[in-house]
Order: sequence, then C-alpha cells, then structure tokens
Amino acid sequence: MLADRVVSLVDERFDCAIRAGPLGDSTLVARRLGYGTQRLVAAPSYVRARGAPTRPRDLAAHDVVLFTGRRQAARWVFVARGRKVAVTVNPRLQGNSYPLVRDLAREGLGVALLPTFLVADDLRRGALIELLPDHAAPRGAVYAVHPSDRHLAPRTRAFLDLLTEHFAAHGLDGA
Repeated sequence: MLADRVVSLVDERFDCAIRAGPLGDSTLVARRLGYGTQRLVAAPSYVRARGAPTRPRDLAAHDVVLFTGRRQAARWVFVARGRKVAVTVNPRLQGNSYPLVRDLAREGLGVALLPTFLVADDLRRGALIELLPDHAAPRGAVYAVHPSDRHLAPRTRAFLDLLTEHFAAHGLDGA
C-alpha cells in the first residue's frame, strides 16, 4: 500500500513500513536504509510567467504548492556553502499526496519541494526545472520500520534485505 501518511503498523496490520526523516519515539524497530534528497522544482511555464527565485527568501513572492504530510511542512530548510537557511512559505495550494503536489507543480501552479526520486524523470525530460540548485535541502534518513525482531516472518526479513540491497545498489545508502 502506498500512503503519504504515517500508518500504525500494529493497528493496521502492516509487516513493515518505509519512513523518511526523523523518527518519533516508538517501540518499532528501525533499520536505516539510506538517505533521500529533495529538489525545489517548478514547471518551465511557471518560470516563464513568474521568474525563478535567486535565493531562498525570494520564495515569499512565489506561489508554492505544499506537501502537508510532514511536521513543519511550511518551513523549508536549505544549505548553501555550509550555512543553513530556513524560510517559511505561504502555500497557494496544499496536498497530502506527493504525486498530487508534483502534478500541480508540473501544471505550472507553483514551486514545490519534492523527493528527488519522484521528480528525477520530470527533470530529465524538462517537464520540471530545478530551482536554487546551489541551495540543497538537507538529506533525510530513510528507514524501514517493523514492530519487532522477534517472530519476524521470513518474507518480511527477505523484503527488508531486498530494500537494503536496493538502496546500496543505487547509491542511496550514504556509503
């Protein structure tokens, strides 16, 4: 199941889940798979009509399409030359689905901060343009979480091993 929300593994009877970013206090067992990155993007049509920001604080004058499924969603952090810069954005549109936010940005409705894996093809094809490439969003850890190591089903253990191998093979393990 794909869900842009934190599921309750026990209550909803999931064997495991993939979570990105800081983990809250929990009784779950977490295995760090690697790291994910995000890109600030907009459609070429948006950039033609509104221009491109040249620094993070310029985002205050831009339409933003915001993914609301994380804590402090409207506070975006960037790193440039070793310095962190945080900006609070005022969204034009909001959505709790990453694909929806990507699609709205693709349609030229605003600037969005999205996971690299989700926008990589759009960036290659030119459907989206990366903005502020010198201001990277900090990398975030990606974890596989599950209720317990005790009585872990062989299929779940195999899936976790496959995820670990996948992240390592694609250079996402931080090594």
